[in-house]
Amino acid sequence: MSKKIQKFATLAAIIIIVLCGCAASSSTDTKKTAETFKAGVFPTKYTETDGVLTFRGNNFRNAPAFGTVSLVSKTIDQLWSVSAPGNGSIWGGGSCWTGQPALVHWSDTTKQNMNLKAKFKSKKDFVEVIIGTMSGKVYFLDLQTGEQTRNPIDTKNPIKGSVSVDARGYPLLYVGQGIDTNGRVGVHLYNLINQKELYYINVHDSRAPRSWPGCDSSALFNRADDTLFIPAENGLVYKLKLNTKYNATKGTLTIKPTQTIFNTKASSTSSASSLGIENSAAAYKNLLFFGDNVGMIRCITTDMKLKWKYKNLDDTDASIVLEIENGKPVLYTGCQVDKQGSPGYARFVKLDATTGKVIWKHDFKCYSRYGSSPSNGGFLGTPVIGKKDLSKFLVFTLCRYPDFSNGTMFAVNKSNGKVAWQNKMTTYAWSSPVDVYTAAGKGYIVHVDRSGNARIIDGKSGKILYTKNFDSYVEASPAMYNNYLVIASRNSKIYGFKLK
Repeated sequence: MSKKIQKFATLAAIIIIVLCGCAASSSTDTKKTAETFKAGVFPTKYTETDGVLTFRGNNFRNAPAFGTVSLVSKTIDQLWSVSAPGNGSIWGGGSCWTGQPALVHWSDTTKQNMNLKAKFKSKKDFVEVIIGTMSGKVYFLDLQTGEQTRNPIDTKNPIKGSVSVDARGYPLLYVGQGIDTNGRVGVHLYNLINQKELYYINVHDSRAPRSWPGCDSSALFNRADDTLFIPAENGLVYKLKLNTKYNATKGTLTIKPTQTIFNTKASSTSSASSLGIENSAAAYKNLLFFGDNVGMIRCITTDMKLKWKYKNLDDTDASIVLEIENGKPVLYTGCQVDKQGSPGYARFVKLDATTGKVIWKHDFKCYSRYGSSPSNGGFLGTPVIGKKDLSKFLVFTLCRYPDFSNGTMFAVNKSNGKVAWQNKMTTYAWSSPVDVYTAAGKGYIVHVDRSGNARIIDGKSGKILYTKNFDSYVEASPAMYNNYLVIASRNSKIYGFKLK
């Protein structure tokens, strides 16, 4: 073969790979991107669709809010509330930890394809709220009014985690269930054109090291190569090659997934009962990061091979967050006080994402409750990675610190982990804080504690600017779209607010 022919053949092969990875169908309405996609590598930008499509918004788990805020009075007004009752089981209604809604600004073509009520198909700037609940139902609501945009999907088992929408803006929904109440529990993919189930994984999986079938993780879609990554509480990480075909012109969507797994048992000496993964994986290029119930932080490649592991002190449920620092990826992660006994230490650590080496660490003495109704101290909420005028800070909350009944919000310096400011709370919080910014880059923290107090906090000083009590029992995390905030409570309510 001549050099010219060989060069042409290589170029043609690259073009085919890119086309296969980028376009699941020859007719879609996905926005174009200048980035060249590579199979097995997450794009620099998780999605081109406006909104918050997965837990904390992207593969870095650092974007729980979309857009900017305009704050004048620095107040929070309740716009609506929607009842999300239980189904008669002991688990009740509303949303549990993590319970974050997805907020999606659908493209005009996709909006017309779906079974939305007619008024929402024609509504300008329509944003749909999609949230799973403990009754097993997934609700679909209008961001501005709370009106149901279509009927709920009933999955029949409690949903503890956060749903994910396809990162390409396709009408494809991931739902992971948390508790087995009817025998058909696990992972579900739904066609949002007609709300029909397209695929199901029974996580009572014979390959799994652990029998617990929960899946609290919020899955990551890789729009570069049509794959989906799902850590589960059975100790497996599932990779699905979706083989998606979405024809926006005809309004059709099909998938034919094939599975690959990573089994945590192969890289652990811990008992099988400790291998569950409850957090949502972070990703950078071809690397995924997650923690398990003994605090083993693992980095695996997108072809499902172990790259490195680091042992933190204890159970790690809060999702790892990722940032690029001086051109290199770093991770921030913290553990609970669980296996240690109470009191114990919640260790917050900064790691080199490529090697797992510790850059700095800080231990906090926290407390936990054991027995028939356990409640752990330490890290339950996912940290905020500060941006714009908060770019020096990480902001996070600790449960049952400095004493058993309280919690504390911290801002620490990214460079060394030293505390910049802290606020002691009258109660603790499982809900993750949200960072929001004005158009000029002024940063605020919006946070909700266990007792249903929503706060606006000055991100630089930690000063509490406003507090509004709206409920008495909140575990879930909020998401924001410009000035709009959505969060659910364990008291069978979903709330919509507007910051002013």
